[in-house]
Amino acid sequence: MKWALGSLFVALLGFGGEASAQPGHPPRACRGTEERGAFEEGRAPGRALTRGAAGEERCAHLEQVAERILRKSRRLRPPRGMRRNRGAACKHAGNVAGVIEELHGIWARCGTACCREGQLIAEITGQLYCDLSIDLGGVDADEFIPRPVQAFCGEAFQTCCDAQFSEFTRAYTDDEGQSCKAYTEGDFSSAWEEARGEQCSYD
Repeated sequence: MKWALGSLFVALLGFGGEASAQPGHPPRACRGTEERGAFEEGRAPGRALTRGAAGEERCAHLEQVAERILRKSRRLRPPRGMRRNRGAACKHAGNVAGVIEELHGIWARCGTACCREGQLIAEITGQLYCDLSIDLGGVDADEFIPRPVQAFCGEAFQTCCDAQFSEFTRAYTDDEGQSCKAYTEGDFSSAWEEARGEQCSYD
């Protein structure tokens, strides 16, 4: 059975200043007591992963920070069988939410490199879209992704995010060699386009 994408994706909110962004609400499928606990359990390690990758001199070496965050986030692979284990899916969604919340805070503090942030968000959320689609055999498009708030980035963020999300998801294969390309076209094209638009649109 397919899960609605909105119930499996990350709720992304705005920015913090020196600190990480304020946490958003758990996605819809993760609002029960046990599922919410699993989501929150995943969020803290996700934030810690990004903080560790960023280091102390983050604004002076933003490109190196970006590469380290991507390398570490690519290792956040979900467990198989999420269809039968909602808690595991929520914990994984919490991991990714934590990464992105902390990343938003870093970019807000540094106040630059909007295109690069768009590329980062596209790869991190594109991997989540693909991993869920592959594991669940596709996901519903209804109420897919709560739109994140970009406090200072505009057209550059959107253009770079759109291009990177498209390229990344079409080329993505998981650890078992399963391709995401089928979930970017045909019957899945609407869900894919909605995923890209919700993450990348700036208006």
